[in-house]
Amino acid sequence: MPHVAHPAQIGRYQVIEFLGQGSMGVVYRGRDETLERDVALKVMSLAQSTAEEAQKRFRREAQAAARLQHPNIVTIYELGVHQGAPFIAMELLAGMDLARAIAAGLRPDPRATLPIVLQILAGLGHAHEHGIVHRDIKPSNVFLPMGLPVKIMDFGVARLVDAASTGTGSGIVGSPSYMSPEQIRGDGVDGRSDLFSVGLILFELVTGERAFKADSVAAVLYKITNETPDFRTLPQNDEWTRLRAVLSRALARDSCERYADARSMAADLVQALLDLGGSSDWMSASDRGLLVRSTPRPRALAVDLESEAPTLSDALAARIEKRAARFVPPRWLLVVIVIGLSILLGGLGLILLGRARTRPTPITTMESSSPSEPSIMPVPAPSARIASPSPPPVSLRSPSTPRLVLSPAALAPLPTRARASIARAEAFLTQGHYQRAMDEARAVLALDPYDTEARTLLEDAEAALVVESRLRKAREAMQLGDREAALEEVRAGLAVAPNDGRLLQLFRELTQD
Repeated sequence: MPHVAHPAQIGRYQVIEFLGQGSMGVVYRGRDETLERDVALKVMSLAQSTAEEAQKRFRREAQAAARLQHPNIVTIYELGVHQGAPFIAMELLAGMDLARAIAAGLRPDPRATLPIVLQILAGLGHAHEHGIVHRDIKPSNVFLPMGLPVKIMDFGVARLVDAASTGTGSGIVGSPSYMSPEQIRGDGVDGRSDLFSVGLILFELVTGERAFKADSVAAVLYKITNETPDFRTLPQNDEWTRLRAVLSRALARDSCERYADARSMAADLVQALLDLGGSSDWMSASDRGLLVRSTPRPRALAVDLESEAPTLSDALAARIEKRAARFVPPRWLLVVIVIGLSILLGGLGLILLGRARTRPTPITTMESSSPSEPSIMPVPAPSARIASPSPPPVSLRSPSTPRLVLSPAALAPLPTRARASIARAEAFLTQGHYQRAMDEARAVLALDPYDTEARTLLEDAEAALVVESRLRKAREAMQLGDREAALEEVRAGLAVAPNDGRLLQLFRELTQD
């Protein structure tokens, strides 16, 4: 965290450190000495605090959220004024918001993401029952606390349904990519507008893409008000039927065709979760989706490796699974390569055959320790002759060099040898033998520098070594009691592997009080 000058005291709270800055103001970590607890202090910036409308919005956020006491809504402790600027003291949480999780590559199993949406619906249902519409539901306003359920944040644009200001003509308020059609038109909104925004988040979590994408804000707004999302991106099997129906109803352009309330949408979504093999016990830690392990694709060649080793990290397993899209050379290049190799091997065979006929002396050899590696051995003296194996090896010898023997394995076609090395590299990588995986991948690249699978394996192994090094250094720092150094190592590791379960677990341990 960069060093930022901050006041020593805000209201009755001691300011500990700067946490971040947004459009409305600055957030600090504070300490309530009376109750002996840390809090988040959100202070409106001085530039904003002079604007009457901004102050009203800021106070409305605190007043709206303070009326709500629910496990899925951030808790507001106090609203006050510091040197003329309003501030809010609220629950302090460790973790990340959903927008950052998505940007970091969060694409887990729907059995882990649907509970996140169900928890959002639970919090919104409570707010709607108390007459409050959020009006700005989006991933950055959904927080995933470490080891806790989802928390909905920022009721700064919330509108009290029974307030005098509710009505049409009040302007567009919200974030364009997650707004409802009625918000864009400037019409009056109710809880069904929030449900449309939840539907957009749900679509993004199960497809990996936003429902409405365009090159400009105006084009996005046009699509939301005039088009329907492409549900063909969803799997078409029976298990997904109910989830497709939930999305279709939640994202209806006419609010009358949507779910009447959050409770009814959640009821259908729970059934969709069960259809997909999830658990009905969805009120669990919201960040568990970050730890969902992808299933690695089956290896093409089974390789017998020694002993047990650490399992491959989640991010690397996912990257291996994505390796299905490989470089396919054009057909003319394959034809040229095949003809060239045929000519080369044919000429080499004729040379070797001629030399073998002029030197009929039996040649001895020793078996290679590995059937996949070339066996090149000096020939013993005539007195130590051994019966020649069948088929006999080919001798490569000139009058000025010692006699060498090349076993039949060395004459195996290059693609076969490369595939075997890649299979061994992948198996070594999966079992955690990262250096050996790198050696196998480099051996393939030495023969074919353009082999994309070998290049990807090498990068995966190098990344895994970085993660292992950062984990080791972080644990060493923890043993020495240096929490900040450990956090730096964990953050450096997450920069390489954002979804690595071990790094995320260690981050959780370091950030929890």
